[in-house]
Order: sequence, then structure tokens, then C-alpha cells
Amino acid sequence: MKKFISAILTALMLPLAPALAEGGEGVSVLLNGAPMTFADAEPKIVDGRVMLPFRSVLERLGADIGYNNASREVTAVLRGHTLSFSLDAPQIYADGSKTPAYVMDVPPLVEDGRTLVPLRALGEAAGLTVGWDNNRRAALLTDKAAARTEIERACPALNDLLTLLRTSVGVYSHDETLRVEAAGLTITAEGSVDADGETRRAEAAVTVEGAGRAESGSAEVIVTRESLYFKTDIFPRLAGIAPAAWVSGVAADTWYRADWGELEEMLSGADGGTLRAAAIDLIDGGDDLASLEGLLSGLFDGLDTDSAASAEELARGIAAAKQAFGPDALGVSHRPDGSDEVWLNADGDVISYLTEGRWTSLSYGATYSGGAAVTGRIAIKTADAAISSEIRQGRALFAEKTLLPDEAVNFVDTLYTILHSGE
Repeated sequence: MKKFISAILTALMLPLAPALAEGGEGVSVLLNGAPMTFADAEPKIVDGRVMLPFRSVLERLGADIGYNNASREVTAVLRGHTLSFSLDAPQIYADGSKTPAYVMDVPPLVEDGRTLVPLRALGEAAGLTVGWDNNRRAALLTDKAAARTEIERACPALNDLLTLLRTSVGVYSHDETLRVEAAGLTITAEGSVDADGETRRAEAAVTVEGAGRAESGSAEVIVTRESLYFKTDIFPRLAGIAPAAWVSGVAADTWYRADWGELEEMLSGADGGTLRAAAIDLIDGGDDLASLEGLLSGLFDGLDTDSAASAEELARGIAAAKQAFGPDALGVSHRPDGSDEVWLNADGDVISYLTEGRWTSLSYGATYSGGAAVTGRIAIKTADAAISSEIRQGRALFAEKTLLPDEAVNFVDTLYTILHSGE
């Protein structure tokens, strides 16, 4: 309740942009970046204040509107809170309090039976973020709660998927085949994966195809929350297939280690925590794929609340999220035996928008039982590569703790040497 009242009072300290021209022509309203239409009462500017149709805006937010003809009092019930004001006074009251929660600096305006109230009074009283783009003459209303409701309604299986991913066990074993096609090479790794809740260890037979040849070897990879460890005997065999710097740069049967932050900074110029977060998700089961909070945070991060262009970008992001996780793209079914099936197929343009990547397509399917993914497949295509993975015979079990190598070569130093060997 205190937050609700303080949101209203905050509006007293937020004057609108000065020197607004009078009149209603060309004034538009964007709610979460989407333009609002008004059938019988248009927004207008009065005494330098943007006036919005009270009923049209709040009904769009899901409010129930009431009007007492005798007292000329307007009420709105929105998300469990009640706002009320008289057409003859500037005070707005909240939840029956006798003390005004907000005093409008421009009184309500009644035209042709329709009530208009100041933009900031309406927006802040309803718990919205309010902005004004003076160049576009656009009032900007941002409502994260409305976006959540909109996406939840459009994506009914999203929370089911999130629940499955959040309850996935961190101790499991399965067989896996991984295939990567990029830069003229095809790499196939087939083996077993064991996770003990702290590390994820994979041992696989590896085949590399390219330049009309195929070479085989083995690889072992350990992922922790902080570092990547690996050793392989495949690189010395790839003369004529892989670049010479890689053939000579990665020795056979030698453990290499790279801390995630150091590796990301080497590859991208800055440690944004992306690789570390991916490793943690891999070990803990991960829920970034469907986390509604994470999805909404991503859409609202960097939003300029005084820019119509930024608000329109938000609207496109909400539309992309609904397309990516709506019923046509995402499904979760609960089977009689207690297991769960999941499938996800998303258009690459949509996924690229949401992840700022270069994906052309994403498909994912899995069967979960007892908190473990017992079967699964994922296929990702980008502008430069195709990656697919299939797991079989997945199960939760008691796993022995993985012992980390006593000694390992710094792979970031090795990578720096490889990448700069031709300079």
C-alpha cells in the first residue's frame, strides 16, 4: 500500500516537458509501445499539460470504471486498488483514504460527456511509468505488469516449461551426440555426460570432417561454474583439415583450463558474464530459456521512457516474445505415467530479436521424468553454423564427484598465440 501511495505522490515532483503547444492535433499515446486509439475522446493539451481520456486508458489496463451521477464522482478499481475523484475537484483519493493521494495541477476536463485528466496524474496514479516525446508529440505509458499479463495469456505453456527447467535435477547421466557444422568443417562428438551438481563432465569419441577427409580421436571436457577444462588428441591429426596454428597449438592429451571471465574478455573484449552464466545454467539445469522475469527484464532494459522509438521497440519485443513462446511455437504436455513432454520451435528472426543473436531457427524437444531429461534434442541454426544435440538414456542417479586436473595449461594464453600466429 505504501508503494502504491508513493507512486502517486512521486508525480508531484515530475513536471511535464515545458512549452507544449495547445490543442489536440497530432497528440498520440503509446502503451508499452503500442499506439492507443480513442473512439470518442481524443488526447489534447491544455495549459501545457497532456490530457488523456480517463476511461479509455484505464479500461485498456483492465480497470473497472464507475460513475456516480449525483456526486459526479469517478471511481476506478485496478489490481485491487481503488482510485476516486470528483469532476469538480483536483484531488485523487486512493483506497478510501480521506487524505488526497494526489492533487492534479490541471483539473479534470469534461467534453461531450467524456472525462480527460492530466497524463501524469492518470499514469502515476495507475502505477505506470510516464514519459513524453516532445519531437513526436507522444505520451508514453509503460506498464510492466500489463506486459506480464499479456505474455502469460499469449503463452500458456511458458510457466509449465519454466517449472520443468527449474526443477531439473543437477545430478544425472546420459548418452549424448553433438554435431557442429561451421567454417567448412563437420564435428561430431558421441559419448557420455555425468553431472554431480557441481561439475558437468563429458567423455566422447570425436570425428572431424573437412577437405575431403575425416579424422577421429577422443575428447574430455569438464565444466565448472568458474572454468572450462578440456583435453583432446584430435588436433595434431588435423593437418590439412584445420588451420596449421590449431594443429600445432593444442597438444594431445594435455589438460587446458580457461576461466570464463578471462575467456570471454579474450573473445569479445569484455567480461559480460555471459559464458559464466551459461555454465551455471548448464550445471544447475538453467531456466533462462523461459524465465518470464528474465524475459521482461530484457525487454525493458535500456528503455528510454521519453523516446517513442524506444517504446515502439518494446512493443516489437513483446510481440516477438508472444510469437516465440505462443501455442504455435511452444507446447508442454503431461503424460499419464507422470512424465512431461516439451517441444519448442521458434523462428530465427524472433529468437535473434530476443537474444540479440544471429539465429535462423531453434527447435527443442525433451521428455522429463522424475526431474531428469530422459530424452532430448535441440537444433540451432545461425547465419554461420548449425548445431544439434541429442540425448538418450537420461536418468537421475548418485554420481561420484568429478576430480579436477592437478595441472592444466592456460588455454587463453594458448588461444592468444593461435589467433595471432599469422601476424
